[in-house]
Amino acid sequence: MRRALALTALFVVLAGGCGSLGKSGEWSPQVLNGGAGPFRLATREETGFESGTIGLMLDVSECVGRTQIAGDVLYYDAAPALAAPPVRNPALLGWQVDWAQYDSRSIYRSSVHWVDSTGVTRSAFYPGSPILAPSLAWESAGVFDPTILTLPSGAVRLFYATAQGIGVAEAPGLDGAFTRLVTTPILPDVAGLGAASSPAVALLPNGDTMLYVEAGGFIWAARAADGLAFTLEDMDTTTAAIDPLSLVIPPSSTTDVDAGAPDAGGMDASVATEVSVWAPSALTTHSETGRFLVRLYFESRRTDGTSVLAVAASFDGTSFTRSAIAPVTKNNPSHATAYVRPDGITLLTFVIARPGGGLISSIPLLGVSPSERALPAN
Repeated sequence: MRRALALTALFVVLAGGCGSLGKSGEWSPQVLNGGAGPFRLATREETGFESGTIGLMLDVSECVGRTQIAGDVLYYDAAPALAAPPVRNPALLGWQVDWAQYDSRSIYRSSVHWVDSTGVTRSAFYPGSPILAPSLAWESAGVFDPTILTLPSGAVRLFYATAQGIGVAEAPGLDGAFTRLVTTPILPDVAGLGAASSPAVALLPNGDTMLYVEAGGFIWAARAADGLAFTLEDMDTTTAAIDPLSLVIPPSSTTDVDAGAPDAGGMDASVATEVSVWAPSALTTHSETGRFLVRLYFESRRTDGTSVLAVAASFDGTSFTRSAIAPVTKNNPSHATAYVRPDGITLLTFVIARPGGGLISSIPLLGVSPSERALPAN
């Protein structure tokens, strides 16, 4: 049985589930170490924003799609609202941004942390400058969902999404200028379900690069020896089709949306079942026994129209064991990415919806794990 912990306010809690991950032990000791959770929102003192939303890590007028911390740098995509936005798409969920109401998205970078009123540098970031704007025909609808992979050479690869699939650019370092490595999408279509989106990448010990993407409400894995020529991995060779990662909770399974309710440890009646998984983000780390791990954060969408965060982990980058999801009863967090600081603190960034100017916009928040540790001044 997978159970979810109750969540207070916006705190993100990722809890240990049943089952095992390989032969080295249960999920909890193998995967939850190293900052998988629980996460708490960064305080105003830690971010430097002394008013406004707790946990806010970047305050810009544009709508933000995804943020990722890499080293001491923040990457994100954003776009301003159109002067005369079209009518909102009625098919979208109430908390989803309608990107047709915004200009084409570009990717930005900031390496300047926020300075608070006392002159101390904190963990939030000042707005950045654009580093990649749409310029190719297949990027005309925007470039977005940046994910960063630092190579052993120190070079940095930027994987990003477009309406036509996944692109790749490279820079000599986190602060360097990016040059596109491809002129066509590396994954233009996934199993006939449309263009790949929300890229996530992980470098395996053998040098292979794993690329995780969303298509059709599933998360798929692709592999490349050179980090560019990707081939989809089939997660179930007993079927004729190429299959996605086994991450979706079966419809017969349930999740306790309030483990603290007086229900004698049983499931609450108002459980919403999962219908799809979205927006993967990969983090490589190690288990308590020193084994290499790929930890995959992703978004779970449910029958009641809400979204929660989930996490799974793998020793080989393909066979994942999923932890119990942690429902967020408000704000529907999405596009989570994680970064482990040199001091061992894990930072989780994600966006939540916020109405602005009559449109649904989104802002990025910062989570911290272990929750009992405080972020030091920079």
